[in-house]
Amino acid sequence: MDIRECPRGYSIVEALVTLFIVATVVTLSLANYRTAQNAALLRQTVVNVEGALRDAQQHALAGTVADTGATYGYGVHFDTTALPYTVYADKDDDNDLFFDGEPTDFKFANQPESRPAKISLTIGVTGVCGSSNAVDVAFQPPLPSVSIKKEADFVSDCDIACLDLSLGGKTSRVKVTRESGLIETINNQDPAAGCST
Repeated sequence: MDIRECPRGYSIVEALVTLFIVATVVTLSLANYRTAQNAALLRQTVVNVEGALRDAQQHALAGTVADTGATYGYGVHFDTTALPYTVYADKDDDNDLFFDGEPTDFKFANQPESRPAKISLTIGVTGVCGSSNAVDVAFQPPLPSVSIKKEADFVSDCDIACLDLSLGGKTSRVKVTRESGLIETINNQDPAAGCST
């Protein structure tokens, strides 16, 4: 056999098949990377929201004095139309625990926190409340009893607040129950499922 007759290198078909395999692997890797990155961002945002609620609850349990004078409650204000959410101390003695932006509402130093713009927030409430674009979840010392008030009236206490955080087709729910004060996270929540016990 003559050396000149032996084929060398890739044929055009072999090169195209190799290129197709490499392109497929790279495409799948990038898609999985973005999915994993979105899942991590959603998970971290849920942890931050739950942490803000627990922070307010802990301030109420400890009876932390915020700024000067008496503090009547600690809460977190959420609004679907704004990215920041605020952990605050309610300083006015009107027995209505909500963040009204008054100078008497003391914002903690590292506030407001913010959710990433990519993550959507849906608020669901039950009881006498109905749906809302904004809700305040507040804890009143020394018990701490829980107050859940929606934007429209800030008077009636709702039974349950559900904060649904969604990104890339995945939804996680942070749920607060007024009666027990329980703060829980439900992952892989069906967005169509209502906010209920």
